[in-house]
Amino acid sequence: MSTSSVSSSYKLSTDANGRLTVTGLSNSGIDTDAAVEALVKAKRVPIDRLETKVETVDKQIAALKEYQTLMQNFRTAVDGLRGKVTFDNSGSAFETKNIFLQTSRLDGGTASNAANLVSISATNRAEVGVRSIEVLRVATQAKVATGAASSQTTDLGSAFGGAANSVSGSFDIVNGDGVATTINVSGTDSLQSLRDKINNANTGTTKTGVTASIISVGGTQNYLVLTNDATGEPIQIGNETGGVLSTLGISADGGATFSNVLQEAQTARMAVDGLKDPSRYESHRFANDSASIKSLVSTAPSTGSFTLSTGLGSVAINFDTTTDSLSDLANTINANAAAIGVEASIMDDGGGARLVLKDTNGGQLSVIDSDGLMASLGVDNDLVVERSSNTVSDLFTGMTINLYQAEEGTKINLQVERDLNGVKDQVYAFVDAYNEMRRFYNEQNLTAADGTKSEDAGPLFGNSALKDMNTSLRDAINGDVEGLGIDFAALSAIGITLTSTATLTDPLDKETLQIDEAKLNESLLNNFDDVRNLLSFRFTTDNADLSLVSFASTTGYKNGGYNLEVTVAGGVITSAKLDGVDMEVSGTTLTATEGSAKGLKLFFRPGADGTTNSTFSVTQGVASQLYDVADKALASETGTIAAQLDTFETRTNAWEDQISRMETRLDLYKTRITAKFLRMEESLSQMNSILESLKAQVDAMNPNSNN
Repeated sequence: MSTSSVSSSYKLSTDANGRLTVTGLSNSGIDTDAAVEALVKAKRVPIDRLETKVETVDKQIAALKEYQTLMQNFRTAVDGLRGKVTFDNSGSAFETKNIFLQTSRLDGGTASNAANLVSISATNRAEVGVRSIEVLRVATQAKVATGAASSQTTDLGSAFGGAANSVSGSFDIVNGDGVATTINVSGTDSLQSLRDKINNANTGTTKTGVTASIISVGGTQNYLVLTNDATGEPIQIGNETGGVLSTLGISADGGATFSNVLQEAQTARMAVDGLKDPSRYESHRFANDSASIKSLVSTAPSTGSFTLSTGLGSVAINFDTTTDSLSDLANTINANAAAIGVEASIMDDGGGARLVLKDTNGGQLSVIDSDGLMASLGVDNDLVVERSSNTVSDLFTGMTINLYQAEEGTKINLQVERDLNGVKDQVYAFVDAYNEMRRFYNEQNLTAADGTKSEDAGPLFGNSALKDMNTSLRDAINGDVEGLGIDFAALSAIGITLTSTATLTDPLDKETLQIDEAKLNESLLNNFDDVRNLLSFRFTTDNADLSLVSFASTTGYKNGGYNLEVTVAGGVITSAKLDGVDMEVSGTTLTATEGSAKGLKLFFRPGADGTTNSTFSVTQGVASQLYDVADKALASETGTIAAQLDTFETRTNAWEDQISRMETRLDLYKTRITAKFLRMEESLSQMNSILESLKAQVDAMNPNSNN
């Protein structure tokens, strides 16, 4: 309320609603404003108490939301350790892999760095172990070109030495799906506009898969180059009209063959993991098949023989490398070994040549290399794997290989190992997240020396919900995992223990966790599976057709394991019983709806009709248990934190409604008493006026009076 002085006796006051009040009219000596404020203040005490309560609970809400964030961080930290089931194993830190590459050669040569030959990425599905590949050839794109054009911008007729505007017609480009797209060529088209037409056709849902570009060797020597976007696939062109392909120098036979091939399409070829093809041998790649072998391989023996054997017999092949070429050798083999089913051929390999031997009957072919010629030619029966792309993701499970360069004779070893450091980091993250929550709990519940609440305690001191959550977490931390051997049933087995009270210097560190790093390292290195079992949910079974889909917090260990009985009729699962209790069957998914395995989901691959009996066991690791505690606490509607927040917010909402009503009543009260004081002032003023009037009359009747 604002106040202004009118005279020494009067005051004008304006309240919050803009109403003007005049006080002090009676000169009674009473401070009306102060009296009203004092009365209102006394009436406001219950409101002040409620506002203090609201402020206290608001602090509790803020603190609980802070704890909620800490719990969310904790849940994330243990999620990767709990054994979550995902298709690609991406949910488990224990399945993360590292790949190490190393190259070597058996011929004494220097192997290139593996990074120059390949790059490899792995998902969690990659299998631990050593793999090997030898890149015999990388996949290439087909590239063809036109003849030389004198200009990129003049019409094609003039650019290719003909009459102006004389090139007109069309041709089709056929994509890998067999869909043909027609390219129309008009008389005014230039090399650039033809390029643009071809590239425009390589868009949308039916792309041609062919990209056009221009190479300018000189001002009057320009080539239109067509490149297949995919490796290992030829360019397909046909349905020519107007002779445009011939005029442009692309093809003289309507696209059946190309006149100017810059690069043939070829697949990638690899030898993998030492796999052998018992019926086929091939040599290294050489520049040609017509030069003498000695000129190609200086270390090859000059003369000698080798023996070829199949199930039909054996034949000795004589050679003279000073005069024999690869083609000559192939002809000699065909002339002498055809009777035993051996066929020799020269394989064109990207402009080079390989000698190929095979048993035409598909049987086992043996080569006895008496004088070392086969070794000098690199002839072996490695199983050759071919792919159309240099990105190979279907060779090894969970691994993608990008091929950069071929280097025949160089073996690339792929060492796939578990990412122990990744697991270690996840364990540290879990411990750190738990300690943050525990320190928060300790801070909220600080006590003085006499055991009473400390003045430094937080707003959630003694809160039962916070206490219950902390107790559940502590029980899981301190407990043993049922079903595990005594050596690895508790966190202490891998170096995770409670902070010792004897060395405690900060009360906030009470019952926090500490890690013996050396012990954790040793456990991960020497007892990896035990560490995983201690922390994760684990499922083991004696049936390869049975696998885990998912589990729940209610899925528990059972001494002796579980017995599963599945009945199949007509290739369909008709019933499933777990320890004699019916399971819910949905296709190939079996769900336990009751009992100690409740919430467990299994996949069963139906085999022959009949009943199959299987056994399996499960254990709930520490991280799995902790995740369940956190998940229940954080549930959006039924969780402990949500319920407590709802209680707090319901309470404050009720108090704020009550405060609002009380404020309204207090405003009315203030208005009433202000009006009463005004009426009193007016009455006193009137009385003073009457008194002054009477006094004036008395004074008039008594002129000699001094009063």
